[in-house]
Amino acid sequence: MVRRGSGGGWSLARAPRDITLYDAYAAVEEGQIFSRYTHPPSGACEVGRNIGDLLDVEFRSAERALEEQLGRTTIAGLLHQILASGNEPRNH
Repeated sequence: MVRRGSGGGWSLARAPRDITLYDAYAAVEEGQIFSRYTHPPSGACEVGRNIGDLLDVEFRSAERALEEQLGRTTIAGLLHQILASGNEPRNH
């Protein structure tokens, strides 16, 4: 997605219209977006025995939705929004 610039720094290896936020995210992150439990639930508990599989389904659905949303936004689109907003101060 990027390549080393001739005078140092970096430049995009593809046109901004061809790079989505999902591309940028996937280039620097790996694995699941939402973390799962750090300690396995108790197998002695009915909820604990079943919650992992149920949450995996919900988390994966949310991850797909986020990936789809990020995939609809390009770097060029963000630049267009920035330039269209002018120099008006914004609260962040």
